[in-house]
Amino acid sequence: MCNLYTERLSAAEVAAHFGVEPPDIAAMNVPDEVYPGYPGMVVREAEGKRVLQSMVWGFPLVLRGMKPGSKPKPVNNIADLRKPMWVGLARKPQWRCLRARTESC
Repeated sequence: MCNLYTERLSAAEVAAHFGVEPPDIAAMNVPDEVYPGYPGMVVREAEGKRVLQSMVWGFPLVLRGMKPGSKPKPVNNIADLRKPMWVGLARKPQWRCLRARTESC
């Protein structure tokens, strides 16, 4: 998996694919190409049902040696499940999301 994906479906098509109520299209300000640290469409569960919303794509990774107050690096690839950060995040469904389609890198 790469750090970029291209979403070729509209918000309404993604909502229909996942059986989600169509979102307020004006609130879905997401580009076609999504990079870590930028908005993307995310399907998640809230109060027992799926919802589609715009969220910043990726996990905020604080690298060792970063200066205090530095902006974390957003990443979306689980590189090593033995590292504590990924073990905790990968096991929690609330930290995962669904996408309708992934384009190859």
